[in-house]
Amino acid sequence: MKPAILTLLIFLGLFAVFASASDAIHTEIRKSDRTWTVTYRTPVPTQQLAFKRNPDRSRADRWTSASAEYQIIHEHGTDLIRRVDGKSFSEVTFTLTSSYTALPKDYAPFSPFSDGGMLIHSGRFFACSGRCESGRNAWRISLIAPEQDSIIVDGTVARGSVEWLDSDNGRKVYVGPQLPDRDERFISIIDPELPEHFRGYLHRFLPLMMTEYAKFLNQPAGSPILFVSFDPAHQGSRGRQGGVLPNQIFMHWYGEDAGKGWDERSVLWFFAHELAHLFQGTSGQIEEREHAWIHEGAAEYMAGLAMKSLMPETTAWVDARFSGVEGPCLEGLKEHSLIEAAERNRHWLYYTCGLFIHDAIAREASQHGEAVSFFSIWSAFQKRVDSGEAASFDVFILSLRPYVSEQFIRNLQQLIASSGTDLEPYLKTLTAKRQSRSKT
Repeated sequence: MKPAILTLLIFLGLFAVFASASDAIHTEIRKSDRTWTVTYRTPVPTQQLAFKRNPDRSRADRWTSASAEYQIIHEHGTDLIRRVDGKSFSEVTFTLTSSYTALPKDYAPFSPFSDGGMLIHSGRFFACSGRCESGRNAWRISLIAPEQDSIIVDGTVARGSVEWLDSDNGRKVYVGPQLPDRDERFISIIDPELPEHFRGYLHRFLPLMMTEYAKFLNQPAGSPILFVSFDPAHQGSRGRQGGVLPNQIFMHWYGEDAGKGWDERSVLWFFAHELAHLFQGTSGQIEEREHAWIHEGAAEYMAGLAMKSLMPETTAWVDARFSGVEGPCLEGLKEHSLIEAAERNRHWLYYTCGLFIHDAIAREASQHGEAVSFFSIWSAFQKRVDSGEAASFDVFILSLRPYVSEQFIRNLQQLIASSGTDLEPYLKTLTAKRQSRSKT
């Protein structure tokens, strides 16, 4: 039996157009037993390959060249592949470290499953001849794996090898023993080590969450794919990461103790946050990284609203979580402002302070009447972005203006730009509304 090949290049009929945009570089990712390699082939010799995504310098530590003639160097914020002698080349191979690694505001190239399966982030492998210039947005990728493994790309199962044309931020691709579980509303691949009651929990609430968000926001086209992986064999650290790509949601726990003390409410919040990003669509792709509090804080707030709607018994827990972020936000901004958080690699502030800000926005907007909800504001923002305006702070403020006072907007602008004692007057203004509302 010949290996199945998913030829999205031919199906889309765009290979000739896009191949020139990415210099027709062919990226081949290969799994042999438990060893992973990546090979880059160029149609004409080049003096260097440059990577599109460069959140840190970890490639140089985790990628080992098959030949001592090649090296990865980090130059001006970009990882580059070059020959040591400076000569041109047209093919290079690296052996990859396939354990999970946490990257700053980016997705790990590998997220292992407990049964030996693997979730791969294709965007980590995007490379260009010379430099990745603006406008280059197509990458030809092949993936080869043992016949016994399922290769799942966009919900389609293949064996042996698969090839596709990738773009934008890439996608998640699964390689391993599992087959997708298909429901009416979604497709899922869930780690077998995840406790059975959590598996049932996700299957129960995912369609309910989708229905809840669809009441207010545009529903994604197609059936979303949910990947849930658990890697208890991970050494040296523990934690979790979630994320969203078009029609894909992924949640990963890593470390021996990562699964201890799992609480249904926290797991559901985690999932609801990621699903909220899916429903945010292009409006959740904020262009300025210093304003990531907009989409991260909004996803936190949406998660809480959805949980209270679907599980009224969690209302007190959710409200306590809403009000509990003020202290950590204030503490985190003692030495720098919120818009400086990305520069200082303190991205967690986008979640805590973002939730605090969106809670304040919702309370302020409620003064306009019960018909105005947080979803009213985000829907207005979503419509602007879908019509061609930028997913930016300025457009978000324009969307906000009909629902809040000008004084509130000025306080908000000062809050995100202030630090230490300078932000306290604006913080108190926003918290005063919570206190006055709680007394009524």
